[in-house]
Amino acid sequence: MDRRVRVRPPPPAILFCPFCRESFEGETRCPEHELALVPFDRLPGATSRDAVPRDDEVLGTFDLRFGRGLVFSGAVLAMVGFLCPLGTIRAADQVLHVTGPSIAVTHAPTLWIVPGIAFAALFLLAQRRTLVRMRAIRLVVPLLAWGVPMAAWSAARRLDRWAAQMQVGEEQAVAHLGWGLVVLGVATLLMMVGGLRLGVPPTSAALPHGAEPDAQRDRIRVDRRDED
Repeated sequence: MDRRVRVRPPPPAILFCPFCRESFEGETRCPEHELALVPFDRLPGATSRDAVPRDDEVLGTFDLRFGRGLVFSGAVLAMVGFLCPLGTIRAADQVLHVTGPSIAVTHAPTLWIVPGIAFAALFLLAQRRTLVRMRAIRLVVPLLAWGVPMAAWSAARRLDRWAAQMQVGEEQAVAHLGWGLVVLGVATLLMMVGGLRLGVPPTSAALPHGAEPDAQRDRIRVDRRDED
């Protein structure tokens, strides 16, 4: 007796439009955009690291997207600026380079706030690794960063008092501001701008992937016609 095994045909593949990302079953072209449909894994950005994650998706500790890189750079730069010369005191032939730790120990203890703010910013980045949790501290980080220039300004005022205590003969010591204050200013700017961008995806990423300008879309359609 002849027994024939009836093989069921495979279900039609579900393909996606690379422009609107809509799924279609049993179709080869998007009926609206006239583009060839592709599998999901071939969608632009489907496996890209730059794809926008979900609000509750935990990012990597060293993921520097969504404003995290700016805040991280600002925190590291704040610690570097704290160790740099914040000023110099000149008296006759003597020159004293005043760094953050030296003036914080002697005349401006409030300057210790600077490394504290830097470590606090890094701690927040390590703890807030989802978009929704990062957006919750968008105002906290800029307000925290504002303490860096305030502490630096207070330390700069103490340079004159330090210079008044250093007098060689009849010549009065003179205090000058150092380039370390510029480093702290740049660090503050990076943390403030990065803080306001925490958890906010780029504007272009909020649109469907492939939403190119009109000229680029026309070029894609021309390329598709050439292939046909």
